Amino acid sequence: MKTTKLLLIAALAAAGTALQAQEVKPVEASMEDYIALLNQNGYQAY
Repeated sequence: MKTTKLLLIAALAAAGTALQAQEVKPVEASMEDYIALLNQNGYQAY
């Protein structure tokens, strides 16, 4: 019984953490950010 209760609490805690991890916040990107990203992936931006 004690083990079942402990597993239930752990599962609920893990589920709560997983739900919070799904939040997506928009971030403004500048042209320099895109150029740096392209350069890291082997592209040249002119």
